[in-house]
Amino acid sequence: MKHSHNFRNCSLGSELLIRAIEHCKGLGCTQIDGWMHGDIKRLRLFYERFGFKTSGIVISLTLKDFRKNEL
Repeated sequence: MKHSHNFRNCSLGSELLIRAIEHCKGLGCTQIDGWMHGDIKRLRLFYERFGFKTSGIVISLTLKDFRKNEL
């Protein structure tokens, strides 16, 4: 998939992730698990800022630990 780098560092990804996390919490989910694809070093830093635990390419967030106001 080809993408433009014009939207990097404008908080769009952060806002989308926050909304996705809040949506999952609203649905009663207790955990979000996923995988990273791409620049793993950069993605690891990104997800860890939101409280995700990372191991290799796997990411996991226990939703009770997420605090939007601490970002």
